Amino acid sequence: MGNRKRGLMAMAATGGSSSRYRKFSADKMRRQRMRNVTGLQADPTVEMPPRLVLIERRRAMLAEAAWTAAGRALVPGFDEDSLVVSDPGGAARLVRVGLSASESFGLLTESVLARTDPFATELCAACDLVAIDPVAVHFEASVATASAACVLVRGVALPLAAGDTVQIVLSWRGVLNRKATARSERDFVAALRQNRSISRLFDPFLDEFAKKRPA
Repeated sequence: MGNRKRGLMAMAATGGSSSRYRKFSADKMRRQRMRNVTGLQADPTVEMPPRLVLIERRRAMLAEAAWTAAGRALVPGFDEDSLVVSDPGGAARLVRVGLSASESFGLLTESVLARTDPFATELCAACDLVAIDPVAVHFEASVATASAACVLVRGVALPLAAGDTVQIVLSWRGVLNRKATARSERDFVAALRQNRSISRLFDPFLDEFAKKRPA
């Protein structure tokens, strides 16, 4: 029996609906692929590819997994880039600040998170959510710096079982904003033009280069 005849019989069996026929064909192909894979796995002469194992590298997700495994206790191994905040839904006082976090964001131990500061406001918002519902809260923020660069921050607020405290684990990366990017472009072009083998009118950031030579 030909494939066309089988298809017509399948359409008749499903009431003549083309959508039902397409679903019937897709299911049939899926079952055939499963039979093929099962046959390959059973064949000792066929070496199957290794199973893909996903490795979690995001620091916030690693911290949450360690926090869960530790029974919602303080997570070790994240001291340099973490904060411990007491009274998260109220005064939000910093009990401990890691060295990297202190140097990067100017946060100090025994200080209070100022809700007028943009970054501290993001931290307070995460603490407020934890105070309402004690679960891990992930958040993202951006921080402007004096060097005209922007720091992108990703963190997770972890409520601790012992006491009214929250551990916040941070990870961050600096990127250039428009002003800093324009300055870097100017510096790069100026450095290129100091090379005599390169035309002084050459600008790699323009769509079309000037064709006139300097007078």
